[in-house]
Amino acid sequence: MILLVDDEPIVRNSITEILQLKGYDVLQAENGRRALEIYEAEGSKIDLILLDMTMPVLTGMETLQRIREQDSQLPVILLSGYGEEQIDNQTMETLNTRFLKKPFKVDILLQNIEEILRDRPSGGS
Repeated sequence: MILLVDDEPIVRNSITEILQLKGYDVLQAENGRRALEIYEAEGSKIDLILLDMTMPVLTGMETLQRIREQDSQLPVILLSGYGEEQIDNQTMETLNTRFLKKPFKVDILLQNIEEILRDRPSGGS
């Protein structure tokens, strides 16, 4: 199961539709606080989080840090319209994350998801 966290409804809905067409189960959250609520309820079922960096309520990095307090290994792909330079590579490695700059091509997103879930011990859904 994939948890998609983005404050823009059109982005959430578009990505969700694409992922569902590829057979993935997707949960949506409109901000970091809601993502944490979903994670608390469904954490063991979540194989991957797609996390927007710039959101109201809690930023993507704040959300990621709180999730990392619970699970240091859950794969996360950070999504942002800003460059990767806002996050240093060591931090990304330490936090077990990847980065995709918006706008990204669907096939690049799907390739990243497939790689992560293929390599994940639980297999993915």
